[in-house]
Amino acid sequence: MSAPTLSAERLTTAPGDHVCAFYRGEAERREILREFLAAGLAAGAPCLCIAGDADREWLAQTLGPDLALDSYPATYTHGGAFDREHLLSYWQAWGEAHGRGTRTASDMSWAEAAFGTPVLEEFMAYEAETTALARQLDATALCLYDLERLGRHVIIPALRAHPVVLVSGVLVRNPYCEAR
Repeated sequence: MSAPTLSAERLTTAPGDHVCAFYRGEAERREILREFLAAGLAAGAPCLCIAGDADREWLAQTLGPDLALDSYPATYTHGGAFDREHLLSYWQAWGEAHGRGTRTASDMSWAEAAFGTPVLEEFMAYEAETTALARQLDATALCLYDLERLGRHVIIPALRAHPVVLVSGVLVRNPYCEAR
């Protein structure tokens, strides 16, 4: 049995999946975001993307008004620093408000500087908890990590926290995931 691959039509995932997508550069990030979110919107799923200003503007133009968009300061760095409890509550409330089958996507580049500090351990604990939350809410969560900007001190913990991984266009169940 071969793994689903990233195609022009669809990034094949299932409700409850928490996916770690490794990418290189803006063009690949945007292609993954567009395919993942467009597939959700086409299926009638409520979709949310947390992204930087430029990506939010691009996504609004590309995918239209049905896509919910939010910023890092309103979510990940609410109150000026990463707040695990705030963010888990944010996802819980969004998922409950929009029902089962939602899709969410977030690029983790915002945390590049923080990942060199003790915040990394707290963040990866949050990622492991997000795996359980995605299953509880029957949501599909996509976390994007730029291989050109983040080192192995981030990549290895990210692998441990995500049960599904997208790398080089191939989606696979992750045997290295410790979050079950």
